[in-house]
Amino acid sequence: MSHEHPPAFRVLVIQYDDALRETLREVLEDTGYEVIEAREGEEALRILRSAESGKMVVVLDQFMPRFDGVELLRDIAQDRKLSKRYSFILLSAARLSMRLALIRLLTKLAVQVVAKPFDVDDFLHAVTIAGQRLTNQGR
Repeated sequence: MSHEHPPAFRVLVIQYDDALRETLREVLEDTGYEVIEAREGEEALRILRSAESGKMVVVLDQFMPRFDGVELLRDIAQDRKLSKRYSFILLSAARLSMRLALIRLLTKLAVQVVAKPFDVDDFLHAVTIAGQRLTNQGR
């Protein structure tokens, strides 16, 4: 799936597992996306809060040491400016038996959940849908 025109957004991949983060970066770059990487939630939050970050699709892992994906989403949900600027995809190895509070948070931010292990085409489709959400917000 290649793009005739570069997408109007970048993709931030937040993944503690180095091999998976590199694989996601390669798949996205091969598809035409500009990719920014973060290894953990605190680093990602600094990137997201920076003025020059622009609109991004944010791909994050549910479970990371110290500051995980759910904590990061909770912080973002409390900041209206951040929650409007970004579109989110949560990668999760956990079954979707999440507590109601987590489901409400994911719904509020319109976070897509991609279950691990995942098919590359399904992942790229989620990135496309998340990017369309960013494009539609500007209208």
